[in-house]
Amino acid sequence: MQRPSDRWIDRNGGLASGPDVDRLRRAAAPIVAAGGVPVRLSVVATPALGAWSWPDGSIFVSRGLLHIVTDAELAAIVGHEIGHLSTQTGATRQGALSETSGDLATESAADEFAVRLLDRNHLPKTAMRTALQKLLSLSDATESRDGLDARLAKLP
Repeated sequence: MQRPSDRWIDRNGGLASGPDVDRLRRAAAPIVAAGGVPVRLSVVATPALGAWSWPDGSIFVSRGLLHIVTDAELAAIVGHEIGHLSTQTGATRQGALSETSGDLATESAADEFAVRLLDRNHLPKTAMRTALQKLLSLSDATESRDGLDARLAKLP
């Protein structure tokens, strides 16, 4: 039986394998261990910039995003998505770093969750901020830029 995420994966270029997946899992390992919810990490082959979480614990990071962030920023992104899963706000909508994010309060709460996980694992708390700044610098959608600016104002 096909899961809803399977159709979404197909529409987004399928799943990547190899070094990209290895890097994602390695960078996110301490955050996943501390996150408090079971997750399954995958890389979707799309060059789009995004990260998404699904209620079944699946977290997807796009190849495009993976290639522009540091390992600490990648850990922050996964922490953000775990923040959604821990409150079951991930659903099937776009996540941490995508052109169409959720409401500001929900996204900011997930950012703060990620910062706490980073701090608990002795990773730079600023990684969430720098990941969002990278997306902001590459975003051409005014709606996304405004939301990202507001989220940045709340981060260390």
